[in-house]
Amino acid sequence: MATLSENTPLLTRDDRLTGHDETQNGHSKPSSKKSQLKFAINISRLLISLLSFSLFGILLATHILITNGWHFDYVANSEQAVRIFTAIVLVNFILCTLTVFLQTPSVFNIPLDITMSVVLLIFSDHLLGVGWPDAVIEGYPKIFCRPIWRGPNDLWVDPKCEHARDVIKILMGVSAGIGILIALLLVAVLLLELTALGRGETKIGAGSAPAGAANTLLNGEEA
Repeated sequence: MATLSENTPLLTRDDRLTGHDETQNGHSKPSSKKSQLKFAINISRLLISLLSFSLFGILLATHILITNGWHFDYVANSEQAVRIFTAIVLVNFILCTLTVFLQTPSVFNIPLDITMSVVLLIFSDHLLGVGWPDAVIEGYPKIFCRPIWRGPNDLWVDPKCEHARDVIKILMGVSAGIGILIALLLVAVLLLELTALGRGETKIGAGSAPAGAANTLLNGEEA
């Protein structure tokens, strides 16, 4: 018959194994939340990249229509607004794509999200304001299709010019709407980044990885 002293080590070992399993289960829950949050951030950034690439194509087509589509009368403000907005969207596409594939740290992502969301909102409004066809700037209308006097009380506007102008207005309105949507998505990603940073689930900077490796090496030498 086994004595109490013979059974005690077995009980202690079982308790150790049970405690080890509980510790593993405890670590798996934060790890799962971390992966879900990181997945949401990456998916959102990929969606932003896709929208930025689509918007770049729309703006490029708009610029071609403004400069080569018809013999418009005054297009300087519209052409400039579209050209600047196209460059901004292209930069946002490149940077947002790089943050996904390079897994850049939060110290880079957070200022980038703030800057690009503000810039996109400002120039979306600029596209609908100063850059809008037939906009009135400082009391002077910048007319795309200038009317022609054919005689007394006979003011004629080329219907083909008006149709081309209306197409440009639609494209510019859609472009501004997508730009605002991208800016709002960047704000949402910014909030996710701040949440992950607050939980300690993202890298603050590039130096965190070497520091962690150094700590692991020191612990191994001590052992």
